[in-house]
Amino acid sequence: MFGTPMPGREPEVGRPSAIDSAMPEITSLLGVSALLVVDENGDVQHQWYRTLLDRSRIEVTGVDVTELTKATVGFVGRIGGGVLDNIILRSEISTVLIQAAGRSTLFIFSDKRANLALLLIRAKRVASIIASARPPGVA
Repeated sequence: MFGTPMPGREPEVGRPSAIDSAMPEITSLLGVSALLVVDENGDVQHQWYRTLLDRSRIEVTGVDVTELTKATVGFVGRIGGGVLDNIILRSEISTVLIQAAGRSTLFIFSDKRANLALLLIRAKRVASIIASARPPGVA
């Protein structure tokens, strides 16, 4: 049929990556408002916001995530705590989970409605997908 790609020859642009396909595991959870995947240089590789309002009010950059992670890794190293797995920050109205994902970092912002245990389980699963994904441009 005209306009229908042949099987196995779909355009790369329209095909979601393994990371894109895994994100709904987290973004479907009640209370989750934002998700960023940040590389080791502080560049945002993937981002998702529930609404435009969330995008404008959650003022976090990839560099912010990287700096916090590096500071925490240094702190954990000084206390002999082993390799950093994740960081959980909780305020009276929100929860932030920063999960190690190989050479990347997964940042998740949620409100208090989010089930923290479920969020941790799913973040670890998605982080393993991110860690095993090939970087863009690598065959």
